[in-house]
Amino acid sequence: MGGIWGVSEMFLGSILHLLKIPFRGVILTAIGFFLMLSLKKMVPRFGSIMLAGIIVICFKFISPNPYLSNIIMAILLEIIFWEVILHLIKNIFLSSIICAIYTGILCTFTSLLGYMVFGGMNISNAYSAYMKQVLLFTDKLGLSFNPLLIYLILNVTLTIVLFMTVSLQSKLLLKRFHG
Repeated sequence: MGGIWGVSEMFLGSILHLLKIPFRGVILTAIGFFLMLSLKKMVPRFGSIMLAGIIVICFKFISPNPYLSNIIMAILLEIIFWEVILHLIKNIFLSSIICAIYTGILCTFTSLLGYMVFGGMNISNAYSAYMKQVLLFTDKLGLSFNPLLIYLILNVTLTIVLFMTVSLQSKLLLKRFHG
């Protein structure tokens, strides 16, 4: 599953990036969550998601990307959180909602964290650079009221919808798989 996620990150991620599709991180993360959720059902041992996530990160190293450090940081933060939540909370829909909210927030602020951690920027400069990205998106939609809040709400909402969809699909797929 980690290999499939890694390949989808490399190829689909490149296509989405070239086409400048908005919320591409959320889309790719939903694919990853579907695969990790399915993996967790097949291999319910603690650590299975983290091991698969390491495989994804290995794929990222062979995929040229100027944002590699941000992506690796996001994947690490996702797989650790997903592993713990999916291990502790057995209700698939509740755990999916919790993971979706966390991941939506993470997708919103990964660039900001990356500017500070890997770009060596202070919080003020990082925030300015990040807001330029956010405003590019919100201005296209004609949304001017607190663009960061709007962007956060859109990210979290889209992540919840996608995660709930893939949770249901994972459940149906595994039901078919196990008879």
